[in-house]
Amino acid sequence: MTKPHISIVAPVYNEEAATLTALVERLKAVVGAITPHMQIVLVDDGSRLPTWNAIAELARTHPDVVALRFARNFGQHAAISAGIDHATGDYVVVMDSDLQDRPEVIPQLYEKARAGNDIVFVKRLQRPDALSTRVSSYLFFKVLNILAEDVHDGTHGNFSIISRVVADAFRSVPDRDRFYAGTVRWLGFPVAEVEAEHGERFGGRPAYGL
Repeated sequence: MTKPHISIVAPVYNEEAATLTALVERLKAVVGAITPHMQIVLVDDGSRLPTWNAIAELARTHPDVVALRFARNFGQHAAISAGIDHATGDYVVVMDSDLQDRPEVIPQLYEKARAGNDIVFVKRLQRPDALSTRVSSYLFFKVLNILAEDVHDGTHGNFSIISRVVADAFRSVPDRDRFYAGTVRWLGFPVAEVEAEHGERFGGRPAYGL
C-alpha cells in the first residue's frame, strides 16, 4: 500500500452516521484534489454503538479510512493523540468530526505548510456557537494563559496541519494527558495560521459540557 501523503485525524464522539459519511465524502473530494494518497483516521472516543457501527462500515467500504475505538470515553485530546500515533502521512491534519471544521479549508492549510511552516492553525473568523459557549471558551483560554504563562490564541481550535517531524516529536512527549494545541506549540516549531470561517454542525448536538 502506498504511503499516504496527507493523514486526517478526527476524534469522534456520538456523531450520527450521516455526519460521518458526509465528512468522509467531503474529505475525499477535497484532499483527493491534492493527492490520491490519503489516510482518514477516525477515533471513536467511547461513543454509543451506532456511531462505532458507522465508523466500522466506512472503514469497510473505504480502504483509506482507519477505524480506532476506545473502550470508554477518554476525551478529545486522548483521541487526537491515538489518531496521530496511527497517522503515517507526510502531513497530518487534525480536525473535529462534526464538520464545523470545514474540509474545504485543508488546501489553505496545506499550501501554508508547503511554504515551510511545520505547524499551521486555523484562525476562526466567525463562530456560530451560542454566546454561552463563546464566553466559556474565552474564559478557558484566559485561565490557561495565566496558568501556563503562555499565549494561546482563543480563535485557534484544534483544526490544524502539522508536518511529519512535528507529528513524530508530538508522539515522543511522554505526558499521558496531552493538550494537543498547547503541546505542539510547546515543541518550539514556528507556528503560522490561515483565516477561515467556522462551519455549522452537520447534525446532532455538541458533546461539550461545562
